[in-house]
Amino acid sequence: MSIFDEGSRGDSSRLNPLAWYLVGTGSWFASHGIQNVMFAWLVTIVLNESPMMVGVAQLALLFPATLLMLVGGSLSDRLGGKRVAVVSQSLAVFPLGTLAIFLLLDHLSFGVMIAYAIAIGSLQAFVTPARDGMLNSVAQGNIQRTVVKVTLIQFLVQMGGFTLAGTADTIGVSRDTETAGQTTLKLPVLVAGI
Repeated sequence: MSIFDEGSRGDSSRLNPLAWYLVGTGSWFASHGIQNVMFAWLVTIVLNESPMMVGVAQLALLFPATLLMLVGGSLSDRLGGKRVAVVSQSLAVFPLGTLAIFLLLDHLSFGVMIAYAIAIGSLQAFVTPARDGMLNSVAQGNIQRTVVKVTLIQFLVQMGGFTLAGTADTIGVSRDTETAGQTTLKLPVLVAGI
């Protein structure tokens, strides 16, 4: 049985739950790949911050996820991973959109980057356990094979995101931010199909 087989309702236009999960996970990690490169590039090259301040910015991006991960997991257990993933992923579009507006208005500052980092890092704390909690329900009894597929998708699309973000000098950072936002927005729509 392929991941692209008919859905359980017999509707041939629907992907099965694992396919939706893989596409949704891929959209999150593509956006994440773009964001990783873009964030460091904006703080280091565009804002020309010192190494210490780059470290502070990275801390602002990573610490909220570490701090709130257990809360995100608990919420996912109580409300369901699908609901938490859809809401959290949908909310992730707002920090990206706000960052794009500051870039377009040429008002980027270190404070804006810190606010963006805290918002995205906090949302990551809810997306990750929700997404990971859904894995067993879409594995269709073959958890090891599903984990391999998910890991492969995560790394391949994240590398694609890194590559795309590496073109910021050529296509412009606001275009990369727009692409990250569009990619991020796809997950809630796709997860809703599970």
